[in-house]
Amino acid sequence: MPGYPVRVLRLSPGDVDALACKAIANLQLGEYEEAAKVLAHKQLQQEMHFERAYCCYRLGKFDEALKLLGSVGEAHASGALQLAAQVHFRLDQGAACVEACDKLKAAGQVSSLELKTNLLAAYVSAGRSAQLPELMRQLGMKPRDSFEIAFNRACGLAEVGDEEAAETAVKAAYKQGEEALFDEEFSEEEVLGELAPLTVLLAFLLLGSGRAAAALDKLQPLVAGDIHAREVAALAANNWAVASYLTDAQQKGFYSRSIRKLESLLDKGAGGGSLALDPDIATRLNAQQKQLLHLNRALLYLLSGKLDQARELSGLLLAAYPGDASVVMLQAVLLAKSGKVRQAWGHAAYASLGTGLDPDSLEDAARSASSSRRKEELARRRQEEEDAEEAEAAPKAKKARKKRKPRLPKGYDASKPNGGLPLPDPERWLPKWQRSDAKKKQRRRRDRQETVKGSQGAGKVDEALDRGAKAERGEEPEKAKGPAKPNLPARAGSKGKGGRR
Repeated sequence: MPGYPVRVLRLSPGDVDALACKAIANLQLGEYEEAAKVLAHKQLQQEMHFERAYCCYRLGKFDEALKLLGSVGEAHASGALQLAAQVHFRLDQGAACVEACDKLKAAGQVSSLELKTNLLAAYVSAGRSAQLPELMRQLGMKPRDSFEIAFNRACGLAEVGDEEAAETAVKAAYKQGEEALFDEEFSEEEVLGELAPLTVLLAFLLLGSGRAAAALDKLQPLVAGDIHAREVAALAANNWAVASYLTDAQQKGFYSRSIRKLESLLDKGAGGGSLALDPDIATRLNAQQKQLLHLNRALLYLLSGKLDQARELSGLLLAAYPGDASVVMLQAVLLAKSGKVRQAWGHAAYASLGTGLDPDSLEDAARSASSSRRKEELARRRQEEEDAEEAEAAPKAKKARKKRKPRLPKGYDASKPNGGLPLPDPERWLPKWQRSDAKKKQRRRRDRQETVKGSQGAGKVDEALDRGAKAERGEEPEKAKGPAKPNLPARAGSKGKGGRR
């Protein structure tokens, strides 16, 4: 944020030019809430309608943005039409979006590649994909101009039902996008995120042609990675759950993982029975896409045996989308599982009017209501076991080691240098013979030892042992005694001198 407007506003809080400059700086920095506060100042109420409308658009206040665009002057007429097209696109108002784009085209103001790409997207969103070839011819666009144009062309082919051509087109667009992004030195993870919408479309086409395993392989990296665009991540998670179910619905932990992924798309604090999506997702998906997210979550609740959550969510769906055949049929199945056969048959008959469903098939569901309850109980127990196994497999937190009180020497005083203890000997690591006091200790040991100096036998001898000296004194030498007999123990079994030998 440049400091000039701030310094001016400190001196003159109501300066219009400084307020406008500060608001523009906030918009450029992406600080939309702060910009909205500045634009709400009474000095700017009659000015900067376009900037206020753009700020409301970025904050998700689409109705207020459209109201403000009606007051924009001629100076911002082209920008107002572009913004109005974007707002109508977010509100899922395809016809109004195309009308704004047609006005831009008639005024000759669709010149940039970005505007041309948005125009194609508007036609696809409005259900006018059949007109894309003629529109591209009028604007001089070709799929090779950019991978975004190629992607919108593939979406148009999928919309009109030409799935084979759409698959070929989206594969070519993906290859084109990889080359362009790698040339711009994007990393592999960044390329994966940028081309995620193309991957989701390709997986959708693979699912439509019955190749669920191939679709699952395409979606797995997106689900495992971190996609910046939340709306694309939501569609990837939904299609991943469908592909996993079609590939192997009995795989261990499928229902718990799929439910967690779809519940993670809800707004923070919203429960499983809520229709409140994350704002970044809710403002970027159309009504049909949001309905499919909730409907698939309700079906997962139903198939996994979580009937209470399925009933709660189906009730909200029935209130939000009254008369929708898929929602009514879901309600009918739940009624049949509860044993309310007559009501279930009525719901199914109503739903079959628009879908060609056979309501008689619910009679079998009614007959097996009791067995269904047993299956639900088994499914619930199996789910509990899976959750318990996943909890055991999860890494456990390491137990913190108890810190022991350090053992200090006797007489240690922390307030004194070195704890009040004598300093250690600096020569304690040297061998003893290399220390400075080694020679003194050796000398003391020699003084203590009684040593005999001179040749062998020169020392003092005990005269009592000298026989020659005794003979000179006329003393008779002592006679040598015989060898001492050993004092052996008595033999076992001997009885004195007369015993056996």
